[in-house]
Amino acid sequence: MLSFDLPGTPTAYWCDPSGDALWPAELESCGWSRVSRDYYWHGRKRGAHRVGILQLTLAGKGWVERAGERHESKVGDLMMVTVPDDHVYGLPSGKAYWEFIYLCIKGETALQVMQRCVEQWGPLHALEEGNPVASYLVDIFRDHAAGWRGDPYENSGRAWQLVTQCCSWIQKQQQGRRASRVEQIPAWLEQHMHENIGIEEMASLCGFSRYHFTRLFRERFGLAPSRYVEQCRIRRAVALLQEGRLPIAEVGERCGYGDPNYFARVFRKAIGEAPREFQRRLG
Repeated sequence: MLSFDLPGTPTAYWCDPSGDALWPAELESCGWSRVSRDYYWHGRKRGAHRVGILQLTLAGKGWVERAGERHESKVGDLMMVTVPDDHVYGLPSGKAYWEFIYLCIKGETALQVMQRCVEQWGPLHALEEGNPVASYLVDIFRDHAAGWRGDPYENSGRAWQLVTQCCSWIQKQQQGRRASRVEQIPAWLEQHMHENIGIEEMASLCGFSRYHFTRLFRERFGLAPSRYVEQCRIRRAVALLQEGRLPIAEVGERCGYGDPNYFARVFRKAIGEAPREFQRRLG
């Protein structure tokens, strides 16, 4: 759980952005808030002003919804959104309060980076104790609470560093989670062997493109996904034929081969003899 000592009481600070389009990122404002009622924001109902928001939950709970998915923001969660955009967030019904630190970022380059990160990885991410992103965000707030007012170069540098740190950490965290899903593919295959399984479907289950999934799968299991699936099917076919209880056509169907002739060709190529010959030899 994240814990920070903050100065004074909840308040907001204007960060004196230059407004010059030259800067890729600028800190526009920051604040420490504790809301207990009537807190609701719609990303399409805040005017045309372009801004990115980073909001770190310190206590209580909030919620954010985007792309039809609603997430609860708990202590240590970082919310990233851009405005205008199709999202809503606020205080959940029945919850006592939501306490958080927020930073508002402007600058078209920073907003494009943040928007791409949100579209790819979502708006909410859990930060663990000692996470450098959380520490840097809180340090920026503390500095402004203490009266720091940097020049435009410092302002832009801090804003850009915060945005890139956040997006880099989010990407690494999410890619790690998705890579762990690759580890679960063999177990999934055992349950879906009879289906018409394609690389695109497995890649989608893991949240990767076909290319990225194939690369990760080959690194982990030493085979291309299609070759791995074929070996799994042949192993199951061999086991079923050894049991000798099912007709050969049904064995093929249970292993994902709806065409008996195709099953016979693939089996012969892998084992060196047709399914019927294999079964006859077993007696």
